[in-house]
Amino acid sequence: MAAISLPSDTQRHPASLLSLRHKAVVLQLAMHLVYFGRLPSDAFYEYPHNYLVKDRLVQIKWGHPLAQGTDSVLAAIDELFEAWWDSSKTASNTAHNDDAAHLAVLGNFVAYRKTACAQSVEQIRDFLASRGQLGTLSLLNQLSLGLVDIKNSQSFDSIVGAWDGSSLSFAAANVVCRIALDNQSLETALKALTSSIRACYVGQSQLDSDDGASSDLTRTLALYKHALGLDMDDQSLADMPELKPEVTRTSLHTSVHLWLNFMLLLAICGSQETRLSTFVFERALESVKNPDARSLLWLEYLRFCLAGPVTRSEPAKDKAKHAALVLGHALAETHPDVQHPFALKMIGDSSFLRLAPLRDDVWIAAFSDYCLQTFSLNMAQDLASLLCQQFSAVFPSARSVVRFLDAGALDTARGVLFHWLKHRVDNGLIWRLALAVEATSDQARSSSDPGSGSGSGSASASGSGSASWLRAQADKFLRPASTNAAQLPAAE
Repeated sequence: MAAISLPSDTQRHPASLLSLRHKAVVLQLAMHLVYFGRLPSDAFYEYPHNYLVKDRLVQIKWGHPLAQGTDSVLAAIDELFEAWWDSSKTASNTAHNDDAAHLAVLGNFVAYRKTACAQSVEQIRDFLASRGQLGTLSLLNQLSLGLVDIKNSQSFDSIVGAWDGSSLSFAAANVVCRIALDNQSLETALKALTSSIRACYVGQSQLDSDDGASSDLTRTLALYKHALGLDMDDQSLADMPELKPEVTRTSLHTSVHLWLNFMLLLAICGSQETRLSTFVFERALESVKNPDARSLLWLEYLRFCLAGPVTRSEPAKDKAKHAALVLGHALAETHPDVQHPFALKMIGDSSFLRLAPLRDDVWIAAFSDYCLQTFSLNMAQDLASLLCQQFSAVFPSARSVVRFLDAGALDTARGVLFHWLKHRVDNGLIWRLALAVEATSDQARSSSDPGSGSGSGSASASGSGSASWLRAQADKFLRPASTNAAQLPAAE
């Protein structure tokens, strides 16, 4: 009988079948597992799709107090990064090194070396150069990774000189502007915003590092309003230059980063232009159709509603009401359905056997988490109750629980914690918080019991009842050998 030869594809390692992005996701999960002793609780989709990993690139919380920063752990993480450098040598070109997945790995590496290893930018640059990872990175990506100083005039001029009025140019300007604002460099931020809009027009020279932008702020505002089709008086319209032939009105109006750049410019201008912001957000939501871009606009709209100053014309009560209205629209519009990766493959020929779409509530979680931190206590409690009742896959963060505990809202904190434990039992931090809440509650009940003296055995027996039961559940669901289980407080 002749031997059966297998197809050549079966001789390949399974990792070779993964895309670069999927390899980066696997690498981040491996590093998180090594650094924290567990996989992140939100790495997988909810039941019944909890066998699938979410296709999401994240920044690991390097230096977190719950991390295991021993020498052996750091050495293992270094080995994982080395494996990535070795695998990227076969595709060492600009297109690969500027890929979002590769940049996400580099971002984690830079943060890891800065935080966990206490290395300087110069040391990190030297290391990346020795691994062939630096030379092919664009200046913009080096800037976004923190490897280039925003105040370096030569780098700034090189980045700005490549802008051409496209959506990518607006996104680049947004990155430069935010980095400049984080570094308290207001003039650099204005130069970036001014140069990016001038690149859309014929005969408008861009600013270099030596030019001043604040002196021509009125003109820059007018260019943004013209590009976005906002209301302008006839005199201003007559004075506007022509758009470049390759720059279309449709591309301008649908560019989320152009709208965001204009909003940043309005914020820099101060109170005299604040009245325009609400109108601009509404127009942006009318023009931008991409779901993720719209979700980003909703998040920025919420931040605008809640972060602005309280004024006589807009008291705190009105701001809160407006923010709640915006949140309601954002939650109603956001659709968390994600196509199943095997959706195109049918089991048999029955349509009812098609795989249902997945749910990824990342944007809903972002909206709610921000509001839980910034809403008034009563509004935050109402929102937490709503999330626990209607969104089984959205989990308020531990920071929200701590806020409720600090404010004495014990019932709300308990409701959020048990919402977590009802759907996810693998998060050690949530177990610790739940145990702390129940231990506090048991202690309060014991102290309020008239028969809880030193001679009362019944009081001492009931004093740790809820916490003891919860401790037993934690020991059941968390591996005894894991760091999470070992660090759980005693029920007493």
